[in-house]
Amino acid sequence: MKLKKIIPLLLITILAGCSKKNADELTIISPTGAPAVAFYNYATNENYTTNGTPANILSGMTQNGNDIVVIDTLSGLNAIKDADAPYQILATITFGNFYLVGTGNDDDQTIDADDKIVLFGQNQTPDKLFKFLYPNFTNITYVTNVQESGKCLCSGKTTNGAEDADYVFVAEPILTNILANQECNTYLKTTIIDIQQKYKEATQDKLLTQASIFVKKGIDAKLLEAFATNLQKDIHAGIENPDLIYQGISKLDQQEAAAKYGIGAQMAKNVMSLGNRLGLGFEYALDIKEDIDAFIALFGAEATLNKYYYEKEW
Repeated sequence: MKLKKIIPLLLITILAGCSKKNADELTIISPTGAPAVAFYNYATNENYTTNGTPANILSGMTQNGNDIVVIDTLSGLNAIKDADAPYQILATITFGNFYLVGTGNDDDQTIDADDKIVLFGQNQTPDKLFKFLYPNFTNITYVTNVQESGKCLCSGKTTNGAEDADYVFVAEPILTNILANQECNTYLKTTIIDIQQKYKEATQDKLLTQASIFVKKGIDAKLLEAFATNLQKDIHAGIENPDLIYQGISKLDQQEAAAKYGIGAQMAKNVMSLGNRLGLGFEYALDIKEDIDAFIALFGAEATLNKYYYEKEW
């Protein structure tokens, strides 16, 4: 009789264990580009997907959405605050990949309010950052996206080509592509200003909390712990040894990698080898709440509430 009682109990235990997800089965979505490179070890994981349109990612922050959502920090927090998205912010994983690059046209090679600036992302993060760091500059030509900004850096001209551009605001990996292009008019003439460093200097060492991980409420804490600790290790290892990023993304062919990551394996390695110019990192959000609040204040956002944050149990 004892054996008959034990067997059903064993079956229940086994079935319960089988029904539980493991960390690799968490569904994850992120934008292409720098945030995607953080997931270089997820190249062949079918539960990890990307989308090049942030609005599509935001619209999926619902009860039926992905377990893990990576999106720009402000948009994710706004979804929680304004749309009651059932998510909490867990960690920030990209800390800016923006650069202001001199074209060689500026005679004194010193940026000042008279210089002609090309800027992408009007009223978005690049625009807010530039105006925070350089508040008195008005001679600005806006372009539609970072690709157009890269073209201006290559030509050394404003968007219509009629005027010389003195400085162009760009992001990686576009910058590395342009710097290596010998056909560009600005080849070997550029000077580079690191926007992340300028931001730290202007904010008493605050981090530029660009993109973050948001987790759906109710996910098992052990699963999140496994996911977060593994991703943190991956990111730190990839920063220290960019060959690991190359090896991970190279599990896909070039076309697949471009579609999933928005960047090829070799280019990702090249940019990271220049000193982590994709701005990857991993900081638990609640530990850097002051940095997050300072960053979103650039957009007129109020300080965040503690309930927006996931309080880890590990």
